Amino acid sequence: MALSEIVLALYTYWPRQYDKGYLKTPISTEVNNIPLKKLADSIGFKIGVATSLGSEYHALIAEEFNSIVGEGHFKPSKLLTDAANWKFDFSNADELMEFAESNGIRMRGYALIWGKFAGRTYPKYWGKQVTEASDKKQVMEAIMTGYLNTTMSHFKGRVSTWDEVNEPMDGLTLFPSPFTEALGEEYIDLAFRLARDADPECSLFLNEQIGDYDGPSGKAFLSLLERLKARNVPIDGVGLQSHHLNRWHDLDALKRYIRAIGKLG
Repeated sequence: MALSEIVLALYTYWPRQYDKGYLKTPISTEVNNIPLKKLADSIGFKIGVATSLGSEYHALIAEEFNSIVGEGHFKPSKLLTDAANWKFDFSNADELMEFAESNGIRMRGYALIWGKFAGRTYPKYWGKQVTEASDKKQVMEAIMTGYLNTTMSHFKGRVSTWDEVNEPMDGLTLFPSPFTEALGEEYIDLAFRLARDADPECSLFLNEQIGDYDGPSGKAFLSLLERLKARNVPIDGVGLQSHHLNRWHDLDALKRYIRAIGKLG
């Protein structure tokens, strides 16, 4: 087992070289000497990067990027440090936020509700509360209302874009979690509605990892989007985690998928 895991890890993360066809056309010296941030700003485009506190790349990030996302600083498990006593610690997220603001960089909030990996993406205590509750729906609604109101109020006017719900799918169905146990699919509806009420000016995204855009999992996610839109859930956009670590995706399929999402409005 250990050997197979090592082999899989090496295969997944070993650096690969892909044909960089976009580099075959020479870039003019004039454009090449302009920071990406300046070029992106000139056309109203956001180009971003993930970063952490004290990163050695902060000087480069300040020059080249106009958007950042914290590697883990805004996750519920990081902000709600004592779920049993409802105690928050925003200090690390605030420090990264100050770096962004001082350099004219947009901060993207990642992520408000994420039902995978108890203890890493959401507090384990939430699962305990739901499991032990006689009214699971009521308990989860209280958890989500309290967490989203507190977090979004803290960053209101500073974080303009949130990944509201992250990776809800597990292939063809929703990933099993305390959220689905208590509310089923409508935990997504509740998350977006609460967030819209907490900060009407924010852009709210549904973020997902799609392995095969033309395959069953891709179609299942589009079906979820159709149901959410039919229920008038206030989703402003969709994030697609391409994860080009161990495979090169079909770019034509990706284009078709983006267009299919666009047709949903």
